Amino acid sequence: MAMQARISTIEGDAGKIDDAVKIITEKILPALKDLEGFTAANFLADRSAGKLVAVAFYANEAALERSAEAVKPMRTDVAEAMNGKVIDSESYELVAQSW
Repeated sequence: MAMQARISTIEGDAGKIDDAVKIITEKILPALKDLEGFTAANFLADRSAGKLVAVAFYANEAALERSAEAVKPMRTDVAEAMNGKVIDSESYELVAQSW
């Protein structure tokens, strides 16, 4: 089975990005690291647009599926920190990488 990724997009108050980053570093990343099959995550921000994109990687499709319910409240916590909402969450197979 190939590595899988979940990409989540959140939009909210651009002035609250740092509040979301604090939640991510203090709460979300430690919780993700406890999920079986989780391998890495990257969080990207467009501060001018108030947009945050999370890319979380899992060892395989089973691990991605097992994590689905656990990560829903995590996305909600980040969205609430930005006075925003979750716009999208999609899953993909990782087919190439540079690291």
